[in-house]
Amino acid sequence: MKITNLKIGIRLAIGFGIVLMLTMSVGIRAIIEMQNLANDIVQIHEHSLAVSNAVRDIRANIIAMHRSMKDIALAKDIGQMVTVAATVDKYEYEVYQSFELVSQRFLGEQSDVKTAQMAFSDWKSIRDEVIRLMEFGEKDKAANITKGKGAKHVDEMNQKIQVMIDFSSNKANLFFENSQKNSQWAISLMIILLMVSLITSVIVAILITLSIVNPLNHIVKKIRNIAKGDLSQTIETYRHDEIGELSRSTYTMTQKLRDVSAEAQRQNWLKTGQTELNNAMRGDLNQSTLARKVITYLAKYLAVQVGTLYLYNEKKKELYLAASYAFKHRKGVNNIFKLGEGLVGQAALEQEMILMTDVPKDYVYISSGIGYTTPCYIIIAPIIYDNILKGVIELGTVHPFSDKAQQFLSIITENIAINISSAQSRYQMTELLEQSQRQTEELATQQDELKVTNDELEERTQELENNERSLQQQKEALEIANKQLLQTRQELEKKAEELEISSNYKSDFLANMSHELRTPLNSLLILSQQLTENHDENLTKEQLESVEIIYHAGQDLLNLINDILDLSKIEAGKMTLVLQAMSLQDFANTLKINFQSIADKKDLDFHINFTQECPTHIETDNQKLAQILKNLLSNAFKFTQKGSVTLDFQMVEAAIAITVIDTGIGIPTDKQHIIFEAFQQVDGSTSRQYGGTGLGLSISRELAKLLGGELHCSSIENEGSSFTLYFPFKKAKSEPILILPEITKTASIDDNQDKKNNFTNKKILLVDDDMRNLFALSGTFQRNGLSVYKAENGETALEILDREPSMDLILMDIMMPIMDGYETMRAIRLQKRFKDLPIIALTAKAMKDDRNKCLAAGANDYLTKPIDVNKLLSLIRVWLYK
Repeated sequence: MKITNLKIGIRLAIGFGIVLMLTMSVGIRAIIEMQNLANDIVQIHEHSLAVSNAVRDIRANIIAMHRSMKDIALAKDIGQMVTVAATVDKYEYEVYQSFELVSQRFLGEQSDVKTAQMAFSDWKSIRDEVIRLMEFGEKDKAANITKGKGAKHVDEMNQKIQVMIDFSSNKANLFFENSQKNSQWAISLMIILLMVSLITSVIVAILITLSIVNPLNHIVKKIRNIAKGDLSQTIETYRHDEIGELSRSTYTMTQKLRDVSAEAQRQNWLKTGQTELNNAMRGDLNQSTLARKVITYLAKYLAVQVGTLYLYNEKKKELYLAASYAFKHRKGVNNIFKLGEGLVGQAALEQEMILMTDVPKDYVYISSGIGYTTPCYIIIAPIIYDNILKGVIELGTVHPFSDKAQQFLSIITENIAINISSAQSRYQMTELLEQSQRQTEELATQQDELKVTNDELEERTQELENNERSLQQQKEALEIANKQLLQTRQELEKKAEELEISSNYKSDFLANMSHELRTPLNSLLILSQQLTENHDENLTKEQLESVEIIYHAGQDLLNLINDILDLSKIEAGKMTLVLQAMSLQDFANTLKINFQSIADKKDLDFHINFTQECPTHIETDNQKLAQILKNLLSNAFKFTQKGSVTLDFQMVEAAIAITVIDTGIGIPTDKQHIIFEAFQQVDGSTSRQYGGTGLGLSISRELAKLLGGELHCSSIENEGSSFTLYFPFKKAKSEPILILPEITKTASIDDNQDKKNNFTNKKILLVDDDMRNLFALSGTFQRNGLSVYKAENGETALEILDREPSMDLILMDIMMPIMDGYETMRAIRLQKRFKDLPIIALTAKAMKDDRNKCLAAGANDYLTKPIDVNKLLSLIRVWLYK
């Protein structure tokens, strides 16, 4: 098994084991050598040194005994002699003890020991003879024996003892030399073993370290390249240790990063296509222009060579060719399909995408100036919105359709369907408005006819009174006229009922259209506003400008919706006055502040003039008066490129006249009578150059009538225009008093609470069936610290409240399936535990009485869509900390 296949822990254990074995070997060898040295020391001590000491003791005791023998010979009396003899016996005993030790430990010839011991034993007879002679008083003989034979015997013993001393001394020297040699050998051996152990340990450490560090460095280098964005790195995964596991994990991570990068590129491609397509579809386009822009963009973005777009006619139940790209119509090929007819009709019927491969050569041609070919792949995608068929897209190409291209088509078809629905709705709205105007004109004509008929009837009655003779004839004529009058009245009543029904239909239609337009517009404005704030700071300057354009376009669309709703309310007679006292000077200052920046930007002079007769305070509808003058001032600044704009306040008899004068492009005389009509401007080029819907003056004229006044215009082309508002007024006290028909239950918004309160630990339930609104609002709330719970309808909201009764606030949409907002709020209020739970109603259906209906159903407050996020957050703070 290769070392690279071993775990790092096992490799380290092996390395440490080798080092430990070497260390143990050195230690064991050191112990052995030390034991050998100890044995040498023991031998020196127990043999050479002990024997040498014992032999020297023998010699010393013999010499002491010899001297004692001399003392015996020189003893003066028997007592002294006995004492000396006892000393000799003691020395003799010690000599025998020493001989016994020498006999046991002497390493030389034992015969030398025995000879010396026998000589000592033989010396005993000489000692005994000397002692006996002394006992008999023969001192001279005893002295002679001691000096003669005794001394000679002692010398012989010394010689024999010297042999043992010399041997022991030589043996000790030999042991010492061996000990020194063994010590030097042990030291050398230990040094060698230590060097071998050190070198082996270093080699093992280097091998193990290199087996770990080198692959780690290789992996680190690869990871650094991956971190720099190079996902093409390859990492070997053949090892079976931890580094192999790291390599495999890094390889897996790289694969996932590749997948994530590819997915990010795919998502970016999809989102870019969606954004660009939305930009192409932006604006008030008719169905034909919209279809042409859509099919052209799709063909270019998906790099297809031919394409067609069919729109669905609901009345005729058929699809007709609305636009194409590089498509050449051929004889015998239909441009109209019934449901289920052909692949186009089949895709529309099934509402499923169809992909064709291996297309027949004569199916369709892709032609250019130099030749033609046949597409190999065709994809047919239905355009569906809310399960309603709007059209079908058919694309052909010589290359296969990628998965992301198919996904892109499945994603953008809904946006295309929405824009087609909007175009159709605009067309229907225009038709309804034209129909309403025609019916109004017809009613006026019928009223004129009725008046003429009444005049004729009066003449006939007068004739009857003057001519009694033709009374019967006149009476019959009168009956006939009465019948005609009754019939005419019935017809007028029927027309009036039809007109009222039409007006109701129009109001319901506008209410529904308000909801349908405001709902997607709400998420559009919220998300674009969030993007302009750039919380993550990841948008470029160009992207921020694009987002701001989207946001302002949404605001323009919202203003258009509001204008249409205002016009509808005025025409239906559902707009009422709210009278309140106001200061004319403060009112003028407010207008000055609002429009001074526009004047500065266009380098125009802006003047406000008052005559002395003007009252300081009046009583009127402040909001509607401001709306009229804002419309007039906006037009004045819009159509004035140089010069000035002037706002004049003056008294005209019992009315106030407020005039807006500009030095702009002016209005031709023959066009001045149409500018107050809805959706009208002087000419098409003006609309294109200056923008606008043409509703401002129409609404202003109707609001002037509602105030009891009139709006007049005078203008000279290329010199300027003046619009004068005449309206009656009632003088008010210097301190304004607000006069309202009822006190609303809504809370006031205190912006200072933004600084005092936060949303920490606050839970909010967001109830809305539109996922776009849920997504947009939940992201905003979570960034502000709120815990968000989401429900798609009223039933789900009640289930969440059962699970989370500690909810702090509810945002309730009104128009929802299964269980709408009114029913849900009433169900919540029936539970005592939710009696004081704040509920804010959010709805895109901003029509009359919607606010009162929400408050009556249990809402604490009410906001219309599209929602101003800052205003909504402030309103939430009010109710959370009230």
